[in-house]
Amino acid sequence: MITLKKSVCLLAFCMLGLIINAQKSEKISFGIKAGINLSKFSDAEYRDNESPKFGFHMGGIMEIPLSKRFALQPELFYTEIGSKSDITNYNIFDFNLGYVDEINHRFNERLGYIKLPVLLKFYLNNRLSIDLGPELGYLVWADYKYESNAGELMASGSGNGKRQYDDFDVSANIGATYNFKNNMFIQARFGMSTYDIFDDDFFDVIETGRKNMVLQFSTGYKF
Repeated sequence: MITLKKSVCLLAFCMLGLIINAQKSEKISFGIKAGINLSKFSDAEYRDNESPKFGFHMGGIMEIPLSKRFALQPELFYTEIGSKSDITNYNIFDFNLGYVDEINHRFNERLGYIKLPVLLKFYLNNRLSIDLGPELGYLVWADYKYESNAGELMASGSGNGKRQYDDFDVSANIGATYNFKNNMFIQARFGMSTYDIFDDDFFDVIETGRKNMVLQFSTGYKF
C-alpha cells in the first residue's frame, strides 16, 4: 500500500507538471466526454454464471501534442461499473434460510470510481489514433444486492460493499479514438485491473484474483 501511495503522488505531480506546461502551448486541446460501460469481474470461475453490467461515465480530457504522430491524453472522469452473477452452493448453512441441500444466490454488485488515465496516442492518420496507457482509480462507493432461494425458501438483502475493496485500482488500457471535422470524437477502450481489487485486510484468507474488466464506449467534444 505504501508503494501504491507513492505511485499516486508521483502521478499527481506529473499531472500537475503537464497542466502547467499545457498553459504555455496553443496546441493543447480540452474536451468533455460521456458514454456507456460494459463491465464484469475476472474471477468468473468462482461463480456459476456471470453477465456483464451496463454503467456510464462522464468527465473531461486534455490532449497534449508531442510530435506529428504522438500525443499525451490525460483524462478525469466518474464511472460506474460492476457485475451480475449467480452462485450455487450445496449442503451449506445459510444464516437466513438455515441448513439447505442446495441454495442459489443472485448478486448485483456496483462500484463507483473517479478515474485518472494517462494515455499515449499514436495517430495512424489525421483522424484515427491508437490509445494505450495506465489508469488510476479511486473507489468512491460500492454496494450490492442479493437474492437467495432454496426451494420455497427465499431471502434478499442489500448492503454497503466498499470496505471489502481496495480504495485504489490501477488498470491498463488500450483503445482507439476517431476525431471528426466538427471537433466531435468517438472512443472505444478496454481496461483491466493489474492486481486483485479486494482489500487484503478484509479477505485475508480468500484469494480470488478479482479484477475489473471494462469495455467503454464514449463520445465527446474538443474545444
